[in-house]
Amino acid sequence: MPEIKEQIYDLRSKGYGAKKISKELGISLNTVKSTLRRVASENTEAAHCKNCGMEIANPSSHKKVFCCDKCRNEWWNKRRKNIEKASDKKFVCACCGKEFVSYSHKDQRYCSHECYINARYKSKAADDGQR
Repeated sequence: MPEIKEQIYDLRSKGYGAKKISKELGISLNTVKSTLRRVASENTEAAHCKNCGMEIANPSSHKKVFCCDKCRNEWWNKRRKNIEKASDKKFVCACCGKEFVSYSHKDQRYCSHECYINARYKSKAADDGQR
């Protein structure tokens, strides 16, 4: 089996695909794929934490970005503060006329849920009275 692995690696380095390797060597396509997958997981490089820069060992195939939950939370909290500062667009409430800032929706029409309910149901009640 070690000879077959070496042949698979050799053909792969020459640019052969998995199907072509399996036909060339006369072995199962799944054997070739699993062998190549194992090689990829063995060659994983150590990553560095986005927040503190500490080296992270990646035992799994999933690429880790942070070394711990504390670093992940710190990084996102810093980023959220920067995002909130970037949005300075002000809107005027369609119900009460009060000026407000919306960070999440560019088409927001009401400053609060209360204004939305008042505008929706007061106008509906007025329409029902006219009929």
